[in-house]
Amino acid sequence: MKIVIWLIFFSTLALYAREDVSVATGNFSLPTSQQPAPLFCFGQTVIDKGDILLYGYIDYLKGTRGSFTEVVPQLYYGITDNLSLGIGVPIAAKFKLNGRSSSGFEDLIVQLEYAFYNNDHPTHGTQLTFVTDVTFPTGSTKKTPVTGLGSPSFFLGLTASYMSTKWYLFASPGYIITTPHNNTHLGNQWLYQWGLGRNIYYVPSKRILTVLLEFFGTQGGLDTLPLKASQRLGGNNLFIGPSLWFATERLVLNAGIAFPAMQKISATNTKHKFLFACEAGWKFN
Repeated sequence: MKIVIWLIFFSTLALYAREDVSVATGNFSLPTSQQPAPLFCFGQTVIDKGDILLYGYIDYLKGTRGSFTEVVPQLYYGITDNLSLGIGVPIAAKFKLNGRSSSGFEDLIVQLEYAFYNNDHPTHGTQLTFVTDVTFPTGSTKKTPVTGLGSPSFFLGLTASYMSTKWYLFASPGYIITTPHNNTHLGNQWLYQWGLGRNIYYVPSKRILTVLLEFFGTQGGLDTLPLKASQRLGGNNLFIGPSLWFATERLVLNAGIAFPAMQKISATNTKHKFLFACEAGWKFN
């Protein structure tokens, strides 16, 4: 049923056929790499061929029994106009749970995103993409809280987006597939995400300011024990949060805060109070 609903949504977005995005106003005031994209949600990182973007991403998750501060250097490269490579190196700056702390490298992420459908019109456009990534076990399962899964995991996702000079709409379902490690197997997870944005200021070919509202949730499967104390999400969690996107010809700044709208988790996990995130990016070519 979930798959049918998402397919209907994607098909609806695809009806907004467009020819060529050439109007340098609103959200289209800058090239693709500098146009609005989600802060909390995955994907929509397809950039023009040869473009190189370096990002610094920081998030802070506050819970009832701990907090988690994470720093993620990210690199994006446009292999073609429709295919981009992303590499993320998450670092646990300070993880705290039940009075214990840890830090260090988390699991390395290598991502590919392919835009398999593009239709352009001078004032609006629709794009569908396929996202996949592999997470390598460079973190630690011996620390408490853990900083890694201890084994590879895999991700499959789709994104659908519609952008006009004023508005930006998107939706992105995804699925995380985990693998076992030392008789422990964390449950696979569904990701369900959507959002909308409104351009509030622009100067053609110079800068963009767009406000977004994002909805993002996870629905996790059952874990196979034994399982160490961990910050991994379980059950069903839905966050809602605004963010603000600002970009120039080279610079991207994005920041926002999200709050839980629904939390159904096991007794072993901390409840979440809020999630703050920000990022800064620079285009090198």
